[in-house]
Amino acid sequence: MIEAELKTHVHAPESVTRQLDGRATARVEVYRDTYYDRPDGSLGKAGQELRVRAVQGANSTRVLLTFKDAAVDQDSESKPEHQTIVEDASAAHAILRGLGYIEFIAFEKRCRNYESRCAAGACSPFSAACRSWMGHSWRWRRSSTRTR
Repeated sequence: MIEAELKTHVHAPESVTRQLDGRATARVEVYRDTYYDRPDGSLGKAGQELRVRAVQGANSTRVLLTFKDAAVDQDSESKPEHQTIVEDASAAHAILRGLGYIEFIAFEKRCRNYESRCAAGACSPFSAACRSWMGHSWRWRRSSTRTR
């Protein structure tokens, strides 16, 4: 899969959040991300990423191991992405360290995620972006980040 994200600067995030709350149910989650690299930094130099992400939701936690290859398009920064669910975060970290990877950076993001399917022409507040980029669906994430 190649991930492509449409990013924009929002000048009135509280207003957008209120509008989204009226159209979809927010899923509040905490992402705990740890990025790994080789001791020589060669993953980062090649534009690659290796990450363990724990996603804590209201009722569950899921752990994902992700490898992102170098960008295939510099304008959109789209990257081939390979991801799998991991049962045990501690084991995933231990495996990566055992293979010689080192922790490059770790941080926590508090996210408010929205997802919705849109009827044709009713994808507000992002109707043009919705039709052009995501095939009549939209996702919005409002997050704040803290480095651990």
